[in-house]
Amino acid sequence: MDRLSLQASADGEWLTSPPGRHGSRRSERRARIFQQKTIHLRVDLGLGRAEAVVWTCDLTPDYVRINADYTS
Repeated sequence: MDRLSLQASADGEWLTSPPGRHGSRRSERRARIFQQKTIHLRVDLGLGRAEAVVWTCDLTPDYVRINADYTS
């Protein structure tokens, strides 16, 4: 999919990943963005406009270990 564009931001400045370069080595800036508590992503599939909000949670090994005893 050569129309795909991905941008990431945690500080208001957008970092763009050019089409075809999504698997390239992560820069220091890219690593800093993804270490933040809140990040913003823009994904352009070239298919029109849409918007969504996604909430995720901490799925680190410590989180899973701490919550493994809970049942629903």
